[in-house]
Amino acid sequence: MNVELQSTQSPLPKNVQQQSPGKQSSPEGMVGNEIGQTPPDFTVTTTDGKSIKLSEYASEKPTIVYFMATWCPFCASDYRTLEQVFPEYEGRINFLSVGLDTTENQEILRHYKGSKYVPGDLAPGTQQILLDYGVRSTTTKYLIKDGEIIFKNAGAMDADRWRKLFDALLSA
Repeated sequence: MNVELQSTQSPLPKNVQQQSPGKQSSPEGMVGNEIGQTPPDFTVTTTDGKSIKLSEYASEKPTIVYFMATWCPFCASDYRTLEQVFPEYEGRINFLSVGLDTTENQEILRHYKGSKYVPGDLAPGTQQILLDYGVRSTTTKYLIKDGEIIFKNAGAMDADRWRKLFDALLSA
């Protein structure tokens, strides 16, 4: 269950600023996985062989890190929705899907991306990335802007909610 946060640091509307109950934002500049913190850095190799270091990738433009698995029906639902929505924002927002099932290697993910719409880049994750981000479920997503986490939640979203997130990410 997610709760509303009231933060003056985030450009997102209060009704979409969510994080887990009982967790509070930490001081700005701290590395961590909470809103207002600098996201933990990592490097992954995408299914097309590109090496991505998150700190560099996210410095280029606003970035979404989306944790997924090929067997997840909610991820498939999000990707179907994103197929309709993301092209409007492509080129202005980085979208990095990271596999949370560490048994799913490059070949499995490459096949998945070849058979379904997956926006942006797709890469296998590692146990350390999952620990650093506190990932416990598929569809966990982090929005990063100006080196700071400005939104996090889990769960499939409809087209209207994705558009609101993308617009908010670009508006500040």
